[in-house]
Amino acid sequence: MELYPAVDIEGGRVARAHGAMAEPLAALDAFTSAGTRWIHLVDMDRAYGRPDNHELIGAVLQAAAPTSSRCSRSARRASSSGRAGQ
Repeated sequence: MELYPAVDIEGGRVARAHGAMAEPLAALDAFTSAGTRWIHLVDMDRAYGRPDNHELIGAVLQAAAPTSSRCSRSARRASSSGRAGQ
């Protein structure tokens, strides 16, 4: 079984997280350093119709690209198909 850690971004921070883990890029770093290959990334603000975290989501995807080519390929496919951020 493989678990996917959730990084739910709300108001520019990771929802329900404390300390350094509340920063999305720090959370990504901690999870990848611990050996995770995937994360479940959600822009909670966008999901609820509030102003989104587009730039921050982009920074997380950019930071994930060197450590997980599958993640970046999936993100590129979603982006090119127009599904990213919907």
